[in-house]
Amino acid sequence: MTEETNSLEQDAVADAVTVDEVVGKVRAFVRTLLNGGAESPDITFGLAFVATEFGLAVAEESVQVFPVVLSAVTSAAANHKSQTEETEASSSEVSNSQEGKPNSATLH
Repeated sequence: MTEETNSLEQDAVADAVTVDEVVGKVRAFVRTLLNGGAESPDITFGLAFVATEFGLAVAEESVQVFPVVLSAVTSAAANHKSQTEETEASSSEVSNSQEGKPNSATLH
């Protein structure tokens, strides 16, 4: 077991953690993987695989796992859509604020 993994385990068991804290720690781990050269599709597959594998290992009945995994997928998709819409809206506001300005105008 690596020092980083051991540290994550110690952090997780030190206090009861919330879903947001777990997600934050997983996001930090993903950034570490990306910085280490891992490919995005491999990380995505690995996270989905481990989440499902873990759920199947701890659930009383395997049928309980899939709604949880699919709920996470749905939440992530909704979050992504919301962030994309916010980005597009703010981009549109910047674009609209530049309407009517001559092409040669320098904006500061």
